[in-house]
Amino acid sequence: MNTLGGDYENCTVCGRVYAFLARGVCADCLNDRERRFHDVRDWLRGNPTATVEAAAEATETDVELILQWIQEGRIRRAPQPGDVRLAEAHAAEERRRRLREELGAAVEQGPATTPSTPHRGFNSRRNHNA
Repeated sequence: MNTLGGDYENCTVCGRVYAFLARGVCADCLNDRERRFHDVRDWLRGNPTATVEAAAEATETDVELILQWIQEGRIRRAPQPGDVRLAEAHAAEERRRRLREELGAAVEQGPATTPSTPHRGFNSRRNHNA
């Protein structure tokens, strides 16, 4: 029975019982994780074109943890060879997807109706009686 009040749980890293923290790890493991984060960040500053795997190996940090920091926006990777082509390919695919959706919607809608007053073009503005 918890006589101290509050919630307790087991740390997902070391398994120790600790007072609940929203991160799911005890304070010691959280401090260790932050130390690792600073180690990885500092190492990447000196090796900006390194891969995630190289950073993990050099700092003895799990690749999954580094990827989590990248997803959270805490670490930014320098562009790698092929990243630009990959980004361009994704953008082109997104444009094709949108075009297919718009075309499909236009086909479902049917032919466009003609305007009530016909378009006369550029020459309709000229004064023909001059």
